[in-house]
Amino acid sequence: MTPQRAVGPVALATIAIIAVAVVIACRTVAPANPGQRLLSGRADPPAGIADDCQLTGERCTRCHDIDRVLHHTVTEPRSWERIVEKMRRMNGSGISRAERPRILRCLAFRSFGAPGLDEVAVPQASRP
Repeated sequence: MTPQRAVGPVALATIAIIAVAVVIACRTVAPANPGQRLLSGRADPPAGIADDCQLTGERCTRCHDIDRVLHHTVTEPRSWERIVEKMRRMNGSGISRAERPRILRCLAFRSFGAPGLDEVAVPQASRP
């Protein structure tokens, strides 16, 4: 049987530093929540858009990864209307008719900024 050596204070400190570095690295690499990712690159969203994008992220990720939304290209804000309606009708999406305007607001803002909000068919009461 070979004798076991005690771990010295320098080795314990090194292990602790490595463990802390791993935890910090994992937090840095972990993706933000889907709602936050939908707003990435967009400064100063109008009132309510952050909440709309949080809802959008929750609903969209029921069926697919948020990257599918982030990388989807539309040529005009109204294109989102057809897509959201199609997704709303999918089993398991959980998108209600009442949530549709909020999801449209998020996606139009994400794709086109504030001017996109004027082009989607969102009831006036839902607009900022």
